[in-house]
Amino acid sequence: MVSCYPVYPPQHGPGNRPAQTKKEVVKEVKSEKDRQLADSQARLEEEARLRAERERKEAQDLTPKIGGDKPDVGDIAKDKPKVPKNIKFGAPVPNKPGFLFNPYTHNQVDARGVPSGTKIRDPNDPDPTHVFRVP
Repeated sequence: MVSCYPVYPPQHGPGNRPAQTKKEVVKEVKSEKDRQLADSQARLEEEARLRAERERKEAQDLTPKIGGDKPDVGDIAKDKPKVPKNIKFGAPVPNKPGFLFNPYTHNQVDARGVPSGTKIRDPNDPDPTHVFRVP
């Protein structure tokens, strides 16, 4: 007698696996997204670790060794203007509240809204070391 049903299990696709349901496909997509998210998170953590290690090494290079000389900062110290230790105070302009005289060039400087004791510089003064305080 011959039957119309196959004797062997049916072929369901590649690798003899049954076709995936919608839930399985969605779960596989989510797991792929989770894997990508985990990969990117691991990459970010590795970059942060390397950045922290690099910063720590730079800090060690800048700190003086015990019994050694001070660190060589090179051109950094040359670029900064020298500010005098005894900073002068600007003189108030009569009948103009908020305006001061630059003690170095005697030009008027607008210091309205600047708190008392703040170090300021005349924008029209070419010498960057001419810093003075608001009285």
